Amino acid sequence: MIKNWNYHNLYMDYSSYTKSNDHPSDIDMFYIAENNTLIIGEIKNELGKLIGGQRKLYEKIIDNWKYKGIALFIVHNKYVQNGDKKVDVTNCKVREYYYNGKWQMHKQKLKVKDVLDKYMLKEKKMEIVSNKEEMIFRNEYNGRPIYSIGLSKKNKDGNYENGYMTVNFKEGTDIADKSKIKIKSAWLSFYLKDKKTIPTIFINDYELVENKKEDHNPFKDFGDNIKNESNGIEIQDSDLPF
Repeated sequence: MIKNWNYHNLYMDYSSYTKSNDHPSDIDMFYIAENNTLIIGEIKNELGKLIGGQRKLYEKIIDNWKYKGIALFIVHNKYVQNGDKKVDVTNCKVREYYYNGKWQMHKQKLKVKDVLDKYMLKEKKMEIVSNKEEMIFRNEYNGRPIYSIGLSKKNKDGNYENGYMTVNFKEGTDIADKSKIKIKSAWLSFYLKDKKTIPTIFINDYELVENKKEDHNPFKDFGDNIKNESNGIEIQDSDLPF
């Protein structure tokens, strides 16, 4: 009895049945995306080639798909004989892709996730768009950072009115108090607290901005106000999502 065997160390040999190098093949990646767009892919290491019957297989599948379709030749730098066990496919390079009846190479470095981002059905979210620098405030709760974003609007009399909203980042994010960021990707989210819906903003991607002097900063004293109960803006335990 063989114990602890690894399927990926096995070599599939069809030579006892076929008289040439052509033999049955598999498809490494298969996905039907938005609007029935078909995405299929062959994954090999950097020394691998997509040739012969295997190349024709991908062409025929895409050519005969009645909707849009694209085939990807994906390469990675992992090798089973070196003990590598994991391949992060979404960050692998696309060496070639078959689309509209021909194989092509992208002018820029193309990754699998770039293709998936374009064609896969994404969860519908209310995305946040910002064309300016935003200020992030940080507080601590039970040793954990709690973040909020400064909100500002102009009243009819021309004066600024300031507020804040809780924001969430990816796990492990560490941002200093009163940091400025440029939001690259964010969306409106929420959590439930005592059956009440509490809106939040989830910031998925951002860029830190170096602090610089400004003639007008509507949030000059706002961070202190959040921490000062006398100003009525302190974050209470009941406002936290846990």
